[in-house]
Amino acid sequence: TSSPAKYYRNGITPSRPICEVNFAAPLRTVAVNIAEAQLHSAGFLEELLLNLQTCGLDPDMLELDIAYAALMNQHELTIRALRSCRDMGVRISADDVSTDHSSLQGFRDLPIDAIKIDGVCVRGTRNDSEHSAKVASMIRRGQLLNLRVIAEGVETIEHLEYLWDQSCDEAQGYYFGELMPSEQLPATCTSIL
Repeated sequence: TSSPAKYYRNGITPSRPICEVNFAAPLRTVAVNIAEAQLHSAGFLEELLLNLQTCGLDPDMLELDIAYAALMNQHELTIRALRSCRDMGVRISADDVSTDHSSLQGFRDLPIDAIKIDGVCVRGTRNDSEHSAKVASMIRRGQLLNLRVIAEGVETIEHLEYLWDQSCDEAQGYYFGELMPSEQLPATCTSIL
C-alpha cells in the first residue's frame, strides 16, 4: 500500500503549493491542517498572507483545521492568531471533535466557523444506536451555535445517507475519493462536479 508521505511528496507541499495545481473546476474551499505551534511561530500571519497573495487565493477560500485539543487549551497566542486569521477572512474549523466532546459549549466563545466530527464517530453510526444519537446531537448543537458541521471519515453510502438524514452541512472521506497525487486532483474534481 502507498503511504500518505508518498502523496505529500508528489502532491501539494510547501515547495509545490496548491496554486501550482491546474484545476479544471473552480475551488470552493481549501482546507489545511495546522498545528498550534505554527500559530505561535513568529511571522505566521505574514507568511499566511504572503502565501494567499502568491497563490491568488481569496482568504475566504482557505480553511485552517486546528485540533480540538489545541482549541480547548485556549492558549492566548492561539486565540489571538485565530482571531487575526478570521479578521483576514480565513475560516477556522475545530478538527477531530468526538462524541466525548458532545456538549460543544467550549466552542461558544472561540473564533471558529465549523466543527469537524472525527471519522471514528461517523463510522460508529452504522451499528450503534447510542453512538448515532450522540452524533446527531453533535450536529444539532453545532448548528445551534451557528457553526458549519462537517463529518469526516465518510466511507459508505450508508454513512452519507445517515448524515443527510441528520442535516449535516458537509461530509468528507474515502467515499468521495482516496488520497491521490496532485496531478489526478483536477480530473477527479471535474468528475465529481
